Amino acid sequence: MVGNSNSGVFKGLIPVEQAMRLDVRKLDPSCSFSATLNWSICGTTSSIGVTVTPEAVELSYMWAPAMSDAKPIRASEHIRLHWRARHFGGREALFVCPGCYDKAFHLYYRGGRFRCRDCARMTYSVRNETTLASHIRKARKLRAKLGGGPSLADPVPPKPRGMWWSTYDRLCANLAAFEGAMFSA
Repeated sequence: MVGNSNSGVFKGLIPVEQAMRLDVRKLDPSCSFSATLNWSICGTTSSIGVTVTPEAVELSYMWAPAMSDAKPIRASEHIRLHWRARHFGGREALFVCPGCYDKAFHLYYRGGRFRCRDCARMTYSVRNETTLASHIRKARKLRAKLGGGPSLADPVPPKPRGMWWSTYDRLCANLAAFEGAMFSA
């Protein structure tokens, strides 16, 4: 780990939320097919040609370097798949990272190649937030569980229908703890 959750600084690491991600569970490698995947992140739209077989995934795409005068680079990658047994029967596929040969459900696009989170030097944005931001995020999440809106200025929502009183009391106590910690942070 490069830093702790209170430092707010992760040198060289990019949040995974800002990267193009390939998820093996959405590709269904149990059958062979070819397709084009399209997605948009931060205003940049990309498409990748994908050929899926039970043994591997073939990717073909264009990579445009950050410099505007540079020519786009056409790239293709062969990513092996690893199959493992599930606890309650069946099998599931995982990518074998071309960089470190570790198994992963997700590969991230960085530097013109798809790699696992560690090889791509990525982190989760929650690891980069301050203690105050963490308390605010958790309080908003608890308010949503209680059926309220994201505003911390609103009163605590009433108990939702079907929720146990013990659950409601526990969530309200946690909410009060996070909101109290926000003012002391």
